[in-house]
Amino acid sequence: MQAVLFLVLFAGIGDATKLQPNLRAGESLNADASQTVQLTSSHLYSMVFKTFEATQSDPLASAARLPMVLSMALAAFFVGGKVAPYIPMGKPFGLAMCAVYIAFSVSIDVSIKMLATDAPAEKKEGDYAFNPICMVLVTEVSKLIISAVLAVSSGSGSSENSEARKVSAADVAYLAIPAAIFTVNNVLVFKALGANETSVFGVFRDTMILWTAAIWKLVFRTDLGNIRMAAIMVIFAGLVVNQFAHQTAGKISWAFLIVIAMTLCNASGSVANEFALKRSKGLDINIQNAVLYTLCIAFSLALLLIDDPSRLTGLRTFFGGFNSLSWTLAGVQACAGLMVSRLLKYTDSVMKTSATCLRGPVFVAMAPFFVAGQHLNAGSIVSALLVAAGCFGYLSQGPIQTAQTEHKGAK
Repeated sequence: MQAVLFLVLFAGIGDATKLQPNLRAGESLNADASQTVQLTSSHLYSMVFKTFEATQSDPLASAARLPMVLSMALAAFFVGGKVAPYIPMGKPFGLAMCAVYIAFSVSIDVSIKMLATDAPAEKKEGDYAFNPICMVLVTEVSKLIISAVLAVSSGSGSSENSEARKVSAADVAYLAIPAAIFTVNNVLVFKALGANETSVFGVFRDTMILWTAAIWKLVFRTDLGNIRMAAIMVIFAGLVVNQFAHQTAGKISWAFLIVIAMTLCNASGSVANEFALKRSKGLDINIQNAVLYTLCIAFSLALLLIDDPSRLTGLRTFFGGFNSLSWTLAGVQACAGLMVSRLLKYTDSVMKTSATCLRGPVFVAMAPFFVAGQHLNAGSIVSALLVAAGCFGYLSQGPIQTAQTEHKGAK
């Protein structure tokens, strides 16, 4: 479904060349190239929301999109599992999977930013027509449904695998930690994209590597090595260039701190989740995910009770502000983790690293074509490339090894 959105958007690029140069969207622009980008952005934005705005008055009118997306994803997972053994897993296939991963990831971020841009006039800048916590709840419930279906289909619910589905109180307690952190992270994603320009979000999102390095260095007392430290300096230089470019343009804002808080949650949640999953390796992964998503639902409900309890008074109130794109986004986000893990399964470490590092620059470069009011300048491009290069240098060193692991390897 999200692929259809991209096809519609890219189809509009050719259409945009037919626009007259005296359109209001390009009045304040002098350079021909900048005018073309801005006109294209405005045209694509209006094209997309002409498709989605029709159902915005009734949030439940387009709710069928969610089960449609989830059904298509489950069908793709099952068919892909049967077909994959017969497909040549060479470099071209790996490159294709990386391209799909980047498009899939960027499309989610672009969709969220588009929803923030389309918020009603009475909302503050960067807000959404819906409550982001409600979107997080819908996504987590969808993840729980998918995990339950996969758990049953994989046989983890049969008597033969009884040990693989025994969940202890300790399992729940350890999974509760990453669940709480991920709940905050999921809400901060919406807040960060709403409050920041795409050129800032795309660059500062990669600070997750800095937080991960800090956790390994401070908590696990691990030596990062010279190459990783040099890569961290390159990433930091890219962040400085990004903020310098915005300060020069008179657009400096402290909203980038929301992105940094988001990446801190992401990094710490990932470490906590990895520890929780590995401490009970005998437990089926789909069962573990089901517990994690159930806990995320509980934490999201608690957060909604604190933030906006009136949303729980009825279905239309809860889903107020949802439109066709919102429902599609909820389904795509629910499938994102499952889809990405399966896509990257067929690529080598270099391709995985390249795909992860290219996600930010591609988002920075493409977002102005789809999101109204977003601009692309030399500072944004240079900062995105610097951060991508630093990330590549860091990730190319492979997983960080603790002193204990390295000692065992030496034996």
